[in-house]
Amino acid sequence: MKDSEFCRHILGVVAPWDVSRVACDPEHKRIDVWIKSQQGESWFGLRRTLECATCGRVFNLRQALQEHTWQHISIGTFKVFVHAELPADPDCADKPGCCLSQPWLGARAGALSEALEQQIGQLLRLRLPEAEIARLTGVDTGEVQRLRSQRRGASDAASVMERAGEDDADDIPPRQHPIWARLLSGEMDAQIKTLSLKLLLSRIRAQARPDDGAARLADIDNLRRYFLKHRHSLRSEMVRIFH
Repeated sequence: MKDSEFCRHILGVVAPWDVSRVACDPEHKRIDVWIKSQQGESWFGLRRTLECATCGRVFNLRQALQEHTWQHISIGTFKVFVHAELPADPDCADKPGCCLSQPWLGARAGALSEALEQQIGQLLRLRLPEAEIARLTGVDTGEVQRLRSQRRGASDAASVMERAGEDDADDIPPRQHPIWARLLSGEMDAQIKTLSLKLLLSRIRAQARPDDGAARLADIDNLRRYFLKHRHSLRSEMVRIFH
């Protein structure tokens, strides 16, 4: 099997893309892969256009190309770097299924591929030390710190939005209200009729840890978020439970 064919299978490169060249550096344990578009080749092999399957936009590949390089998920002990020439100003790269949205590509100004960032995100969720994540993935510790900061920023923004929504929820009691504990414990006979709410309560009660105060608050938050999200379809339930 040729190196280009091997990398095409390993990276999951599919039409309209293809692997054009592979360079392996055993001394530095590095593999570089160049990927190009298969579309729009002329009789002389010059690439002319790339049509996005999502929006149908046709990019002129001879006028607006920029080469980018991203570090990708390692193959064994070898670091992998992907090189690709992309349109300078795509309109649809953030849409699912777009030919410009691939796991081996990354953000225009980024250093890591989408797949590698997702792998690091999974390790961050496991609460591994940054240095250990950097060792496992082969990236600089600074990149791990950057992604951790992004996750924290996104989490903080989500918390602010959630609190803003809670401030407007005059028809739903705050998390400190005793009615939540009564509802979760089964002490309160709410005569719930909505199947999804019944299932949620059953799951929370089955997994409840009464002696763990933090877990109890988390259960209340989960239940309250459900009411906040589905408040319009749960009006009748809310009248029976909260009034």
